[in-house]
Amino acid sequence: MATTLMFSVCGSPGITTAAVAATRRWYRNSILLEADTSRASAVLSGYLKGTVTGKKSLINLAVAAAQAGHIDYNDMWAQLHPLDSDNVQDAQQWVLPGLMDPKSAPSLDHLWGDVISGADTFESAGTDVIIDAGRWNVGDVRSALMRSADAVVLVARPTMPDAFAVRSRLEDIRATLGDIGHSDHLSILTVEKPGTEYPPTKVASSLGLRLIGSLPWDDKCASVFSDGAHITNSGRFEKRPYIKAVDSLVETLHQDLDRRRSLLNEALDNEVEELS
Repeated sequence: MATTLMFSVCGSPGITTAAVAATRRWYRNSILLEADTSRASAVLSGYLKGTVTGKKSLINLAVAAAQAGHIDYNDMWAQLHPLDSDNVQDAQQWVLPGLMDPKSAPSLDHLWGDVISGADTFESAGTDVIIDAGRWNVGDVRSALMRSADAVVLVARPTMPDAFAVRSRLEDIRATLGDIGHSDHLSILTVEKPGTEYPPTKVASSLGLRLIGSLPWDDKCASVFSDGAHITNSGRFEKRPYIKAVDSLVETLHQDLDRRRSLLNEALDNEVEELS
């Protein structure tokens, strides 16, 4: 199991849309975990178009954790909705909805470590987790999510305001990851918009970050993942630059995660040899 955290430090660059797109295009079974505490679930009202109730959510997971003292596979599984409403029985992608009311966010402050432990239990099922963390705050109480993630993707627009905001927060973010040797887990994904000021490569270079991908402006294509818009021509849809960019992002993440998994396995094998 691998965990990818997606977040921003300012504005609304389209994290949820990118996270839904990545989850739907993922290379194996995947779970989208909505961990944005600033608003009610965007996936239930957007991609799933309000077709399912909010009976399954992070809050219910918090209740289960309070009752059992921990979170396990069954607790997590009980809160998942299939993302493909037309193929519920054979679903390969799911969502664990976030909050129904942002006012309940403080009740999750001590839950994040348990959430990531619960997510780890999906490893044996060959299921990866993509976390939509929304905006990352200074001294964020969800640090366990970032520190445990196998890939950390900062989402931003390739504009001067976004670059300036990212620069002001990088030291704190790098310190959070560097303390545990995960500095190389951080990369940047840019989401373009009309009037984009700078090339994504230039923005990433100026910030000293690796550019892991760039999603082109395509309101019609993006609305499939943000609002559950209907795909009228699947063949043409598959060829759109936006989909190719999402697939490229997923493939790059796939390569990164496999490489880190191999390095971890190698380190563990070396430790076993030394002990024996």
